[in-house]
Amino acid sequence: TSPLDAFRSLAGLFDFGADDSVVAAAATAQANGVLLTPARVQLADNRAAVGTLTRRAALTEAARAVGDMDFDSYDQAAQVREQLAGALDDEMMTAADEPYQALSALRVAVIRDTTERGANLAHISYITAPATLPALVLAHNFYGDATRAADIVARNDIRRPGFVPGGQQLEVLVS
Repeated sequence: TSPLDAFRSLAGLFDFGADDSVVAAAATAQANGVLLTPARVQLADNRAAVGTLTRRAALTEAARAVGDMDFDSYDQAAQVREQLAGALDDEMMTAADEPYQALSALRVAVIRDTTERGANLAHISYITAPATLPALVLAHNFYGDATRAADIVARNDIRRPGFVPGGQQLEVLVS
């Protein structure tokens, strides 16, 4: 898979275990002074540890995937940066001192890397085709370069490049 596909898969694990009812029930019971059996306490601790391990492993691997990504626009780099930095912030909120420092350093590295690599990339903009036209004509009209038709087709998942429907909003890159 591509680094972007890997990132998207790993992003599904950024909040793994956050809604674990066993851990939440045990924490609530203990906060209310309810005594739990040692087995119940151990079960809740184990489930919380598995959740923490899974989230932190996913965050670390996602950061590696981001390092291997070739962003196609500034907007994509910014979106990935914000998603990963936000997930790292959330994880740092519950981390002890040593993991907090490591997560913080990872967050700084991700932000610095994605900001530097995305700084000179084109931004995403939207245009609306005035009528049904071939992608070559749209590219020539918008960019002054018909060779960029393939980018318009790929970016907008156009099935028939010879007939791009008019009145439809299209995503394009703007320098």
